[in-house]
Order: sequence, then structure tokens, then C-alpha cells
Amino acid sequence: MDMSSYLAVGGWFIQVIFDKYLSYQLQSWAADCGISHEMNRLRVALLRTQSVLHGAEVTPSLSYGSLPWMRELRDVMYHAEDLLDKLEYNRLHHQMQESSSTESNSSPISAFMHSRFRNQGAQASGLEPHWDRSTRLKNQMVNLLERLEQVASGVSEALSLPRKPRHSRYSIMTSSVAHGEIFGRESEIQQLVSTLLSSQVDGDNPVSVASIVGVGGVGKTALAQHVYNNTRVAQYFDMRMWICVTDAFDESRITREMLESVSSSRFRHDSITNFNRLQVALRARLVSKRFLLVLDDVWSNDKITLAIEHENWQKLLSPLKAAANGSKILLTTRSSMVAEMLQSAHINNLECLSDKDCWSLIKMIVFDDTNHLINSQLANIGSEIAKTLNGLPLAAKVVARQLKCKHTTDKWKQVLQRNAVWDEIMPIFQHSYENLPVHLQQCLAYCSIFPKDWEFEAEQLILMWMAQGYVYPDGCRRMEDIGKQYVDELCSRSFFAIQKKQFVSYYVMPPVIHKLAKSVSAEECFRIGGDEQRRIPSSVRHLSIHLDSLSMLDETIPYMNLRTLIFFTSRMVAPINISIPQVVLDNLQSLRVLDLSPCKIDRLPDSIRQCVHLRYLNISSTAINMLPEYLDIGSLRYLQRLPIFKVTSEETNSIIQLGYLQELRGSLHIRNLENIDAPDEAKEAMLCKKVNLTMLQLMWAPARDLVNSDKEAEVLEYLQPHPNLKRLDIIGWMGVKAPSWLESKWLINLELIFLSGCNAWEQLPPLGQLPSVRTIWLQRLKTVRQIGLEVYGNRSSHVAFQSLEELVLDDMQELNEWSWTGQEMMNLRNIVIKDCQKLKELPPLPPSLTELTIAKKGFWVPYHHDVKMTQLTTVTTVSSLCIFNCPKLLARFSSPVTNGVVASFQSLRSLIVDHMRILTCHLLRERLEHIENLDIQDCSEITTFTADNEDVFLHLRSLQSLCISGCNNLQSLPSSLSSLESLDKLILWNCPELELLPDEQLPLSLRKLEVALCNPVLKDRLRKECGVDWPKIAHIPWVEIDGEILQ
Repeated sequence: MDMSSYLAVGGWFIQVIFDKYLSYQLQSWAADCGISHEMNRLRVALLRTQSVLHGAEVTPSLSYGSLPWMRELRDVMYHAEDLLDKLEYNRLHHQMQESSSTESNSSPISAFMHSRFRNQGAQASGLEPHWDRSTRLKNQMVNLLERLEQVASGVSEALSLPRKPRHSRYSIMTSSVAHGEIFGRESEIQQLVSTLLSSQVDGDNPVSVASIVGVGGVGKTALAQHVYNNTRVAQYFDMRMWICVTDAFDESRITREMLESVSSSRFRHDSITNFNRLQVALRARLVSKRFLLVLDDVWSNDKITLAIEHENWQKLLSPLKAAANGSKILLTTRSSMVAEMLQSAHINNLECLSDKDCWSLIKMIVFDDTNHLINSQLANIGSEIAKTLNGLPLAAKVVARQLKCKHTTDKWKQVLQRNAVWDEIMPIFQHSYENLPVHLQQCLAYCSIFPKDWEFEAEQLILMWMAQGYVYPDGCRRMEDIGKQYVDELCSRSFFAIQKKQFVSYYVMPPVIHKLAKSVSAEECFRIGGDEQRRIPSSVRHLSIHLDSLSMLDETIPYMNLRTLIFFTSRMVAPINISIPQVVLDNLQSLRVLDLSPCKIDRLPDSIRQCVHLRYLNISSTAINMLPEYLDIGSLRYLQRLPIFKVTSEETNSIIQLGYLQELRGSLHIRNLENIDAPDEAKEAMLCKKVNLTMLQLMWAPARDLVNSDKEAEVLEYLQPHPNLKRLDIIGWMGVKAPSWLESKWLINLELIFLSGCNAWEQLPPLGQLPSVRTIWLQRLKTVRQIGLEVYGNRSSHVAFQSLEELVLDDMQELNEWSWTGQEMMNLRNIVIKDCQKLKELPPLPPSLTELTIAKKGFWVPYHHDVKMTQLTTVTTVSSLCIFNCPKLLARFSSPVTNGVVASFQSLRSLIVDHMRILTCHLLRERLEHIENLDIQDCSEITTFTADNEDVFLHLRSLQSLCISGCNNLQSLPSSLSSLESLDKLILWNCPELELLPDEQLPLSLRKLEVALCNPVLKDRLRKECGVDWPKIAHIPWVEIDGEILQ
């Protein structure tokens, strides 16, 4: 972290302390404890320090010797926050005791809690009697003040010393191409050239915008240069302009450079300083001319300045509207927000190069020829060097300069081992980091504790940021929504990339950004395991540990300062039995985040009782069934993340404990609710006051005897959630009638409801009244016999199910009737039905329907096999169809009766089947040429593809994605695969007998190949460079075999 970042983070830290801790309530309580004088001294010291830091921020140069003092200041701020956090904890605990005492006469449960906290809670949480606590807090405050005042004085003195000039990190880029050939960008070049030569006009504006977006060093400028100098492009435009913008936006400079680019004399306009006159002159030059303007390296700092910059850009570019139709602006930027601000009609998100293309670029620069013959040793070393560059052309160019005059294996090995390329290019990424708002700097740096290429979910990451205090309140907005905005902003600036797997979005840091995050957080964040070799710094605050590296933990690590402790293992590995060293567990007093999810442990460590700052605790996937007796989870008042709470008859695991955790947010799964002794206990959980919960799962144990249905009904009535809830699961409940809050419009924000195993529930509640519900999933409701008018509610005031998009009926064994009038569910897009043995027909399907799943049993959610074919005649909009394990339905599809139903599938684009016979039936044969996505799953009858099957593939002219999975006897692939000219992705999964590819090369259009859990012989044949079948797939940019990315 450099000086400017220290200044920004230091000022942010002080402001957080002011806003969060120096409140009227805490100051009043501090006065009661006899430390009001010390609190005032702290306020004054912080104000002085803040003033010094603000003064230094406006000075565009750095101080010699100030960094050590800034590190000291950061450490003092951490200690100040810990102490004030503990002070606030004591205040809340005191307030809770007084509240319990006041209510003890009116509520026997409150009286019980009051006695427990009075007798046991203080010992469990490390609290002392009031007078001892006051003395200790006063001493700690005095020590903190002495250190803060000393450090503040040192910072002030250091910042007044002689300054070191700040040097620009920029080299101005021009339209000239440094290296004539460009690698791995053929499709991007073709696409951009086609866009620039397009004559399409957007309304009355003759100018359209195209953007190239990507991380620094990925080759945006090189691509723009190549397109700019393309012969067809040069001939198409009357005028071309190249402007390097950078983050120093100067409207007069940019306008003057545009004017000079289209003028015969450069010096004619130097004397014009008036911006308006420059614009008038530029407009005159562009009238009726078709131009190309490249704006290279355009920046924006945040969303607030973006709005201002939008107006500035509109004013700057207004003279361009005088040009001829077909004029274009080509923009390069690291931020998709900038591309959207300038209303880009075409956005090219530039990905990193393959290792192969990086090596080709290196060879071109080193030898001036990609086909230059070099000895095999140099080639092998060069290939290994290319793999370390994370696909960045800039890194390839830097390393190529290092290799150019060193054509010996020893010299090249030195370059490989030293890996010094990052020292030269990291300042470019550092500049991007420094342009982030300080809260995003903190959030990004924190992500360095994740392993390289780690896929994380936004919700989990946001909760961790919140636990550290990085997400700053903004009016009445939910903290989770603010955190999601942070994630979106980092995505738009190319610091995060989004990956979707099985319909779930994950976020990944590009490798070079992960290096950047490690660089800027080196003093505070550390990861044990993997390729990390450096010594653990004494200043570390956030630590992640791979379970294979537990032996590296020792007493030299300052555990008492840790704010984060996360254990990692591979996502494909089940929880591992471990023994966490006691030296770690005994010193976690400052911890905010603790993630034990990959650890196969059956109890929490005793030291958890000391973690009064803990806000995020993840014990999902562990074997922990109950909380320890010494721990009242309710005493962790700041706890924000508690994914699972298991109710037992033990006092410490009573549902009452949840009543004191008002900061809980995100998801909460409450298990074993049958262990609630008295319904009033459920009321004390106060779920209706947990405004930040978005997902709630209420679960009772299955297969219970002698259930008191009246008691269960009363318990669920008291478990009423807050209206902010977005998802509700009710599992195993044995009441007969729905709670009142589910029969009303209380849950106005609910988007998904899942009801499962509620076997006494005879009549469904009026779910149609829930205005925001998008998904309803009903599973194993064994006594529900009909879906009738009662489920729609009072339809006189509104349309029932006005937001419903997806309906799943899963294993509803007694359901025999489903009716509606046709006015409901007008937005329904997806119907999925599974094992509804007695359901004989459907109501008329709505015209909005786009996905239909028909199966009896299996992975893909199912549908009864005796459904009448005539009911499919209305399904003209279905684009996705799944037919799974339905032999009788398959027979009907193949019969002549279906001829009139063919038109029903005129929109079909995606098909999932478990039998090849489905593809050859007349009903679907007519639609094969339009299918874009085909999944063939669990076809155990296939060993090889018959002539009819081969013919099917010849008809799949539009197929873009093909997945063949779970075909246990499949030995070979169709030879007609090579004819699929549109195929983009091929997935082969869990076909244990599959040993080889077809004789022909796989389609040249393929961009992604994934092979997993197939025969080991096939894996060996696909080995990179040396496998027998490698030449058939060498042209594919992305090849992944059993989780290993080969290229």
C-alpha cells in the first residue's frame, strides 16, 4: 500500500469511528463508567489527526519517512475500534440486562433469561462487575490515548518533511502499431471492423459508439490500433482521429487534439483558448464528413462523478453531430460504466489471451517471427514463462523484451524463476486501484484472502465486508443492497468477473487483479497454503488457511489481532477431519469473521466465548449439532451471519437465544423446531423484528409420531417473519391450517416460497395474494388433493399470482385436480411437475409459458406420463422442453396422433432428453434444425449411435451447446459431430466407457470443451501436445479435463 492509499484509508477509518462509535448513547454510558474525560480526549485526538490527513491528501507529492508512521496510525486505529467496539458491547449488554429485569415480572421466559445472564452470562462473555470494568476500561483508554497522541504527532511531523515528486505512470499511446501482428483476437477484429463499417444509424444521431472493455494490460489499445489501421476502415472514413484521454479529463485539450487531427496545419489553433471557439472550429471541419474517433483509455472514478462526467462528455462531443451518417467513436476503457455512460451500441468485453497466444506474441517480439526455429529447451521454457503471464499481452511484451537478447537456456530460466515482469507492470494496476473510492479499495484488498481463481457468491462476500465495517450506511437502504452495489461497481471496473454455473452466478478475481490485491494488502491479509511462500507479517489482520497447510501454524503469528479467520479446501472435497492448534483458538479476541465450513468438527472451540466482536460465523457443512453449554449465542449481539441454528432442549440452544440477535442478516436456517417446549418460546425469537433477513428456513424433523398439531400451528404462528423476507421454506410442519400471516398480504416482498413434507396440510393457503412471489415450489404435501379457487385468494381486488414466473409440483401423490379460470398466472414462464401420480390433466397453459418439463422421475423435475397430448396444442411459446423417464409419453410422441401438435413447439430452442428415440420421433424431428441447446442425459441404452441417431445430428444446424452426461454404456461419439458448424460448447460428463473422440477433428467453431468423469483412456488421449487425440481439439480456446484447464 502506498502513501496515497494510507492517507485515504486513514481518513476513512477515523470517519467510521466517529460515525459508528462516538454516539450520544455511548458517550452517556461512558460517563456512567467514569471515562467521559478520556472519550473527549479521544475525540479531540481523532479530529486533529483527521485534519492532518486531509491536508496531506491535497498535496500532490509524498513525504520521506512517513510510511512507518502511517502504518503505526493504522494499527492504533484498529486498537481504537476494538476498544470502542468492546465498550459498545458492554453498553448493549447492560441495556439488555436492564430490559430483562424490567420484563421479568410479566414474562416467565424473560425472567428465565434474566437469571441466566445474571448468573452465567457475565462469566461466559468475560464481563466483570461494573466497578472493575470501569477501572479496566479507563486504563485501556488512557493507554490508547497516549499511543494515539504520540503517533499523530509523528504523522504530522513526517508529513511536513521534504516531499518526493510524484511521477506519472502514463506513456501516451498513439495510433501507431508497435508490432504488426496481433494474436488470439481474430474474432474480435472481425466483429469490430464489421461494427465500424456498418451504416446503421441510431435515430437522428449520425454517430454511434463502440467500446472495448477490459482490465489493464489485456490489449485494448493494441486491438484499437489494429482496427484503426485496418485498410478497409481507413478507406471507409473521410477523417480519423486518435485521442489518448487518461484520467486527466481536459475538455479543451481533447477538443484541440481532435481539431489538430482533422486540420492541415497543427499550429493554427494553438492560440485559441476559448472552449466554445474550439468547438465551433471542430464542428466546421466535420460537417458532412464521415469520421472515426478513437478515445483511448477513458476513466471514471465513481458513480457520483459519472453523472457529472456524462454531462461533460455530452457537451464535449456535441460538435460531432454535424458529421455524416456512419461516423463512429471507438472507446477503450477499464469500466463498463463508462461504456454505458457514452451509450455504446456495441461493447466488446476483452478476455485474456490463451497461453498459446501469449507464447506466439513472445516469439514474434523476440525472434521477429512466430515460425522461427528454436531448440526444444528454449521452447519448453518459453511455454512455461507464457503460463505465468495470466494471459496479459502487456506482460508478454515486457517479458519478451527481457528475453530478446538472451537466447540461452540459463538466461531464460532466470527470467522464469525471477518472474520480475510483475514489478514492471504492477504500477499500471496500482493506478487503477488508487482511483477507486476508499471503501472499494478496502473491499478489493480484503479479497486477497481468497485463493487464486476462487469462485465466491456475492451474498457471502458482502456479509464478510459488512462484518469488517467496509459497507457504509447510506440513508434507509439495506446494507446488503449497498454491498451488492459495491460488487457491481467492482465488476464494471473489471476487478471482478462473473461466471455462471448451473444457473448460479459466481464472482472471480482475474489472476492479475488477485496479484494486485495481494500486493496492496500484503501487510494485513495473508493466505497460508498454495504457492504462498513469504513470511507471515506481524501486522496481519485477515488470515485464510488451506486445510492441507495447518502444520504451518505456529506461535509466531499474532492471532490476537486477527479479524478474519477462514479455512479453505477444494470445492470438490468433502469436509475434512482436522485439529485446529490450541494456540490459534486461545487468541481470537478481535475476531469479526470465522468460517469453519470445510472443517469436519462436531463442537465449537471453547475460545468462541471470548469473541465478543464476532459478526459472521459459518459452521455450515460441519458436524456441529448444538452450541456448547457455556455459550449463549444470544450474547453475541453483533452477530450478523448465522446460517444454521439447531434447536435442542438445552438452554443454550433454545430458540429464545435468537431473540437477542437483531443484526442477523442474509439466510437463517432453523432446524429441529419440534424441540420447542412451549409455543411462547417461538414468540421470544422475535423473527418479525429481524429486518435484515432475506431467507428463512423453518424445519421440523420428518417422520414424527404423536404430533400435537395444535401446538405446531401455534409455534408457526409465532414464527412470523418480517415483511422484508424474500424467501421462505417451511419443511416438515405438521399443522393443518396455514398461519394467519401466510393467509394475508403480510409478506409483500416474498419472491420464493418452498413448502415440503407438511403432510397434515390439507388446504393450501391463498398464495395468489402474495404480490411479489416469482417461484412456488410445493413438494410432498401428501394430503393436498386439489389446487382450486382457495389458492388464488380474493381475486376481486387484484389478479392472482401477478408476479409468478415458476411453478414446481414435486411428488404431490394425492393431487388429482388443478383448475383455474385462465385469468391467473399470466406471467408464468416455467412449469415443472414431478410424480403427481393422480393428476390426469392440466388447466389451459398460459401463452407466457416458455419452459416445460415432462418427466416421471429423475434429476430433471418431472411430470405425469399420462398427460393428454391435446393439452400441448397451446404451448406455442415454449422454448425449453425436458422429457425424462416417460416411456408412455414417448410412445405417444411417436404416434400419428401427434401430427397436429407439431406446431405447438414452433419456438423450441432447448431440449433435454434421456432417450435418443425422442429425437427421431415425428413431433420433434420437424424442429431439430432450430435447436440451439441439447442435453442428452442418462441414456443407458446407448453404446454407439445408430444410423438414425447420426442423421439426427446432421439436422442440428443451429446447435450451439451439446451436453452428453450419465450415459454409462456409451463407447463412442457420433461421427457427424464435425458437421455441427455452429457448435460453440461441448460437455462430456460421467460417461465411464467413453474412450475416444470421433475420427474427424471436432468443429472449428468450438470455443469450449469440458470432459469429466469419463474413461481414463480418453483423458490420456487428450493430454496436451502428446495425446493421440490432442490434434483434434488443439484449436479450441478453452479445454478443461477433470477440472484441469489445459488451455
